Amino acid sequence: MVLYAASREFVPLYAVYALLFRDSGLSVAQISSLFAIWTLVSFVLEVPSGALADVVSRRLLLVLAALLAAASFATWILVPTYLGFAVGFVLWGIGGALQSGTFEALIYDALARDGRTSSYAGLAGTAEAASTTSTLVALLVASPLLATGSFELVGWASVGAALITALVARRLPDPPRGTSDEDAEDQPGWLDALRSGTAEVVASRAVARGVMLVAAVAGVLVVDEYAPLIADDLGAPTETIPLLLAIPMVGQIVGTALAGRAARASSRTIAALPVVAAAGLAVVSWVGSIGAFVALGVATGILWALSIVAEARLQDAITGRSRATVMSVAGVASEGAGLLVVGWYAVGPSPVTATALLAVATVLLIVLAREPR
Repeated sequence: MVLYAASREFVPLYAVYALLFRDSGLSVAQISSLFAIWTLVSFVLEVPSGALADVVSRRLLLVLAALLAAASFATWILVPTYLGFAVGFVLWGIGGALQSGTFEALIYDALARDGRTSSYAGLAGTAEAASTTSTLVALLVASPLLATGSFELVGWASVGAALITALVARRLPDPPRGTSDEDAEDQPGWLDALRSGTAEVVASRAVARGVMLVAAVAGVLVVDEYAPLIADDLGAPTETIPLLLAIPMVGQIVGTALAGRAARASSRTIAALPVVAAAGLAVVSWVGSIGAFVALGVATGILWALSIVAEARLQDAITGRSRATVMSVAGVASEGAGLLVVGWYAVGPSPVTATALLAVATVLLIVLAREPR
């Protein structure tokens, strides 16, 4: 499972695809519209695909998601126009919807079969740390590829990596749904899973609160998508941008690796985390590029740790069998929050200033991060 998590995030294009769009003549508003297309596709397909993951093989869906990612990157390189980029994001959005909630549900059900659900936050954090480490390696690989070749070379390397991910996904376990043999034999149909999962979100206060926290943290983390533009606006040379992006990646690795410990921290401690993250975002416009990315690294690490904690709380709150559907509802909420942040970057000030002002929304996470008594 950890190997799969690592392989799916080895995408050298992550470091420079926003720059590829800008180099192809797109404005910040057009780039933001591409992110919006990506988000909208995922938004529309998220819950239906989650219900599908509660009915068919989750392993199969993860294989298909990797193949769609490969097709997306290939489209960007072969058709470097706004339309080509949009088509690529549609493909990537479909793949993202197929895997969103699917892998997490697979992990939780595997642990549930062994009576080890309390280990979820630690395992999910380890998997996320592995995937972030893989992303960091991809960033470091992107820099020499870009210096010695071109965006095309980085893109084809990403296509190859996605195909390898599909092969790794084929070797994942695919545990039965539910926590008993009777549950495993009596599985709902797609429509039943869809209704059951969405109904649980509405009926359970704990599940609804968990969904809101997951979504709110995900919305703030959209700042990751604008990190290359932030570096560019701060005057960093193009060849060094992948190296700057490695700094927040290190923060993310540390944050997710410590997520298991964070999950065991007091509610007061967890509620204080958004304040520190907000401080990191707020100083971005006041310091140089290196200082800005160190601050982003601190904020990113804290937010990712909080993301894993939120996800673990939500998983524990789910009592029905449509686990992937509920997680996909959280994904839809996350996409909605992401759209709000993308809209802010599209119509707001420069990416640097917009990020600093995003700190205000980050502080508000304290309301959801504190567990109700």
